[in-house]
Amino acid sequence: ELAPEAPAGMTVDRTSGLLSWRPTVAGKFNVTVLVSDDGSPRLSASQSFAVEVLPGKNAPPTLDAVADRQILEDASEQQIGLSGISAGTGQTRALAVSASSSNRNLIAPPTINYTSPNATGKLICKPEPDQFGQAAITVTVKDELGGETNRSFTVTVQPVNDALTIHPVADIKLAAATNELRVKLSGIASGASNEVQKLT
Repeated sequence: ELAPEAPAGMTVDRTSGLLSWRPTVAGKFNVTVLVSDDGSPRLSASQSFAVEVLPGKNAPPTLDAVADRQILEDASEQQIGLSGISAGTGQTRALAVSASSSNRNLIAPPTINYTSPNATGKLICKPEPDQFGQAAITVTVKDELGGETNRSFTVTVQPVNDALTIHPVADIKLAAATNELRVKLSGIASGASNEVQKLT
């Protein structure tokens, strides 16, 4: 059976143990279920739990759009502000924010700095060394009831002409009128494996 403080209309079937209730108002309700036998001595047990009825339909969380970004190859860490984060109109929910990258070879999944229920947060990302191209970054806001909102923006990493490389050559001493001097030069490269400029 149910303790007297159970919400109005809640019932429990003594045979099946099925508890039933159709809430009509929002709020938090404490429920205590009592079980007893007719033995001698008579024994009893109880279990208590809370039922929270949330107001109306769960609206999706909100997040402002994030503008596309253009940065240079080998750029430093990027910190991008997130705003407009909420549980939805008239709702209070615990929120979690995450982010993903469509091109992990260019930009690894970003880090998110966010504390619920703040309206703002920060996304932190950095391009991989010597890489350029585009990556779609998707930011996801989820609430504790499964509501979800996604916002995507594009980060374009523009290529830069990396410095050429050549290995050092040690100083050479030789006598005049000797044979022709020949030195093998090494380490000559365009500066990055994905650069194919013609070298002269």
